[in-house]
Amino acid sequence: MSLKVRLALYSSLLLVVIFAVYSAHHFRQDMLAVERAEHDNIELRLSGIQSEIDERFHVAWIGVKLIAGDERIQEAFAIRDRERLKLMLLPQYAIIQDQIAQFHFHLPDSTSFLRLHEPEMHGDSLISSRPGIRQANESKTVIRSFEEGAGGLGSRVIMPVSYQGEHVGTVEMGAKLDQEFLMELKNNYGSEFFIYSMENSDHFLASTLDHDPFTVEEEDLGQFIEGDYLFTITDDGHSAISILPLFDYQGEMTAYLKMASDRSEILSAMSNRQITTALNYTAGVIMAAFLVMFTLEKSILKPLGDFSQYLRRIASLDFSKRLPVTRNDELGEMAKNLNYTAEMVKKSFRGLETAHKQTLIILDNISAVVYVVDLVTHEILFINKYGRDIYGDVVGKKCWQALQKDQNGPCEFCQTKDMPTTALPDSGVLSWEVKSTFDHKYYNYRCTKILWIDGRWAKLSIGTDQTEKIVAEEMARQGFEWYRAIAEDIPALVNRFNIAFELTFVNDAYSRFIGLEREEIVGNNLFQFILPQLHKEVHDILKNLTPNNQVATYVSPKEAFDGSIRWIKWSTRAIFDLNGKLIEYIGVGEDITEQKEYENRLKKLSLYDGLTGVYNKMYYDSEIKRLEEGREYPISIIVADLDHLKKVNDNYGHNVGDQLLKRTAQIMSNAVRMGDVVARIGGDEFAIIMKQADRAAGEKVMSRLEKGLKDNNLDQTRLDLSLSIGLSISKGPQKTLEETFIEADRNMYLQKAEKSWPGKDLY
Repeated sequence: MSLKVRLALYSSLLLVVIFAVYSAHHFRQDMLAVERAEHDNIELRLSGIQSEIDERFHVAWIGVKLIAGDERIQEAFAIRDRERLKLMLLPQYAIIQDQIAQFHFHLPDSTSFLRLHEPEMHGDSLISSRPGIRQANESKTVIRSFEEGAGGLGSRVIMPVSYQGEHVGTVEMGAKLDQEFLMELKNNYGSEFFIYSMENSDHFLASTLDHDPFTVEEEDLGQFIEGDYLFTITDDGHSAISILPLFDYQGEMTAYLKMASDRSEILSAMSNRQITTALNYTAGVIMAAFLVMFTLEKSILKPLGDFSQYLRRIASLDFSKRLPVTRNDELGEMAKNLNYTAEMVKKSFRGLETAHKQTLIILDNISAVVYVVDLVTHEILFINKYGRDIYGDVVGKKCWQALQKDQNGPCEFCQTKDMPTTALPDSGVLSWEVKSTFDHKYYNYRCTKILWIDGRWAKLSIGTDQTEKIVAEEMARQGFEWYRAIAEDIPALVNRFNIAFELTFVNDAYSRFIGLEREEIVGNNLFQFILPQLHKEVHDILKNLTPNNQVATYVSPKEAFDGSIRWIKWSTRAIFDLNGKLIEYIGVGEDITEQKEYENRLKKLSLYDGLTGVYNKMYYDSEIKRLEEGREYPISIIVADLDHLKKVNDNYGHNVGDQLLKRTAQIMSNAVRMGDVVARIGGDEFAIIMKQADRAAGEKVMSRLEKGLKDNNLDQTRLDLSLSIGLSISKGPQKTLEETFIEADRNMYLQKAEKSWPGKDLY
């Protein structure tokens, strides 16, 4: 008996043995799925109801905005011409009255001026009964609130009105949340609805029934937080009670909407599930046994083993071989696809290598020491020509051995020597000043964390020669009179200030940068020329200087006199007398704007795909790993594959294929929300990571993707763009993001299987 037959028989016997245990477990999972489906259905209903309420707010907001912005209406209201307002607005209000039940003008003292829904009723005070109106008049801001008035509870938008710069009152539009509204909800969602005020929860304001048989305990109402809702089951299990809170303009719950849903169909489905589960799984295990025997009998193990070895070679970046295609079935098609995927990965990797080489060429031409070090091993991965001229070719050596003499361990001055990899910030904010033991010059180093070409996290350090600046500071400390002449000649910004932070000297470069004459600067406080949000940080840094730690370094953005934003790196030295008493401070500022811009460009090269401009595979993998350990669930993953790219490349050339990839990336970037990640993870494959996004959010993005494709193809006269798209959602750590990606990828391939090459020349 062959191995495949024995495996098939043993697998069938194992299926029979575990059937009883598995069926019981799966039945439980089915029941949980029914419960989750019920919760999802309730959430969907409440979401729809919330959308309908939000739509009423939106209609009212548009209405009051148009009214408040009309100069003729502003003038009529300002001169208190009630009849003119009626003449202008009553015809239009008659058209929208079925949507806007409340159309109301109020005076600045919150007195009613004109009710277009009741034109003859006006002049009453609304101060005590309508706090939203009072707030809108006092704050002169738009108020959006649920509020109870003489006509009942309503969704109201109140907007201040001004004329010629003077506040003349407010205008209000709102829709009633009455029995008619609840009957519409009942027709749409098939449930009973009630609206209660928090001030009187013993009697409803409106309902679809004459009485309310569905009680909710008062302590349950206290469980609400903003944006949440309450869900409970009645004691008899036949009804599901859901409560949607309604908030006033202060964020306080002023009322709530209660929905009572019939659960008879769910109870019936659960009962039927108990009867049919055993029969279904019995038939399923028999079919599974035969399927295992049939599949293994057809000798699929060897091809799968070949695929596994092939994928391991690709993972090790070995592209020297291709899978032989000897079968005309799914396995043969899989072999073709794997070969095609390997070719795309090879091209992408070569493109990444090219971008990496170009980056190194740029670094070689910088007039500063630039080196890259492995954050774990301290191994030097790269050093530019400027650095090689000083230290020689030190790639592969420990940084503290190669860049300093007689050093037996990490340098004491290095701020990253004891930091774990995850603690180092992603932006170049760490810096220090050190004297080289090779050329005895002073260097200021700035470092940032980057992702190296081989996937390792590394530290990029850029050291600029600060010797001249240090000499200038030392001369200033000694107090020579000719210090001033030298300070005037150097391009750096120089200032001196006393212990009260009053400026006593600035050089011409500082004066030109600020855009004021020297006499207008000297005597003012230093912090007058520093961004307010940096005051405390800079003050604390300067106050912490001691005779043993005399130099403080910080970077601050500043708007120069010409309006441009420049980044200035300040090195400020505290001057102490022989007794250790602080005398004054001397600061030297260096414009590092170009260096900051270069660091940003370098970081972008390591994280973005060179062809499409979206994130690359390495960034995608690092983001997935980060999210696995986070709390940003639910997380949706969308996988999209560009259809027929190989045929396009074969028929029209790779330039046309590249254009399709760029258009695909643009359409996907336009479809996602702010903060979502779009990445190219293969030759023709893209992925979207959406944090805090449930299925509804994911499906909205997929809908925008499909619309983007349609709009794109309407504009194209030669070649249409086609994507296969798959979606999967992880609601928590119990479903890993790798499993979520695999499910999304499978859903994508199911869609792709339904498509075929158009078979006609569209280009």
